[in-house]
Amino acid sequence: MAAPLHVVQEWYGNEGKIEAIQLKAKLGSDLGLLEKKVEQVVKNSSDGVFMQPIVIDFETQLQSIYSFFMALYIAGFLRIALSAFIIFNSLYVSIRVFGSKCV
Repeated sequence: MAAPLHVVQEWYGNEGKIEAIQLKAKLGSDLGLLEKKVEQVVKNSSDGVFMQPIVIDFETQLQSIYSFFMALYIAGFLRIALSAFIIFNSLYVSIRVFGSKCV
């Protein structure tokens, strides 16, 4: 369902505050009945309200989020590996220098 912004703001009494509304059905509810009720509201309105189904592909949206987090995990692992290498190298060099001075 889509409606002009000023109409939605008038419906809820929040002029200048509402940008959009989204209808979401509860799990187990009758979607056909909900759609019929919304269609009645749209038909009874003369303010330019219309209904348009919006399809959101959650698999595609979540895949981009998962790849972003995977990149963060890889970056974190590389930081830890580099830090471990620096610490190991520092210890190794200091032991070699100390060992050569003692002998």
